Amino acid sequence: MIFTTVLILLIAERIYELRLAKRNTQKILEIGGIEFGRNHYWVMIALHSLFFFSLLLESILRGVHPPFIWFYLLLVFIAVQYMRAWIIKSMNGRWTTRVLVIPNETLVSKGPFRYFSHPNYWVVAIEILIFPMIFGLYYTAILFTLLNAMVILFIRLPVEKKALKLAHH
Repeated sequence: MIFTTVLILLIAERIYELRLAKRNTQKILEIGGIEFGRNHYWVMIALHSLFFFSLLLESILRGVHPPFIWFYLLLVFIAVQYMRAWIIKSMNGRWTTRVLVIPNETLVSKGPFRYFSHPNYWVVAIEILIFPMIFGLYYTAILFTLLNAMVILFIRLPVEKKALKLAHH
């Protein structure tokens, strides 16, 4: 019951974020933003949709078995949610799920961006690993941590690097 409730809350959060991202995307495009990597966006949607499906499937097939450290994992998960909120706030209307750049616009350098690049990718990576582990869903944690890493490293980051290079030269 707790797993189902928390999963529903997480899915609701994602739906809210997708709506926010869509609104921000429209605003950025209206002021001259350029989208890069549109052809791989479906991969991002599929990855995250399959993550939720895998959570549900593994919980049904194997059951939910929180490890003895579940509470500490939950604290990490909650901290990551605060980090995501900080990232979204720091981007001040520029946070989106797509790769968008506004030519000659200064990159965001406040908030967590002062300390490291691509903080949202770190948040997602930690979340994809930690959330399933809270409930003992280790197969989903391992599989989607690896899939997410491959998508970020081999698809998303190269597109972002190219986009930033083209937009700021």
